[in-house]
Amino acid sequence: AGAGDGIVQILNPRLEPIPSHRVQLSGAVTSLSLSPDSKSFHAGTDMSQRYSIDISTFTAELRATCHYGPINDVKFPANCSDIFATASVHDIRVWNVKQRRELLRIQVPNLTCNAIDIA
Repeated sequence: AGAGDGIVQILNPRLEPIPSHRVQLSGAVTSLSLSPDSKSFHAGTDMSQRYSIDISTFTAELRATCHYGPINDVKFPANCSDIFATASVHDIRVWNVKQRRELLRIQVPNLTCNAIDIA
């Protein structure tokens, strides 16, 4: 069980934290799964982030992300289908369609974006 603060940490056999084996993720950890090669494991969070964590270095790499709340608007630039922007309750994101990844995330605390426009 986790503390809900997004920290993943290895404990020694006496259940004491090992300081060098600690990583902070975005959102509370909701799932952990060992990779087939046992060299890394995957962690999912309640903020719809999926990370791969290398066991030897204990570094996290963001592998996938998506909105974790309602999407209020989607816009494609004129004459361009390679990128698009989404407006959500929590943020605005710009996505690359061909690479299937997020390019930019804009977050403003206590602000909900209901509509966006691309000039």
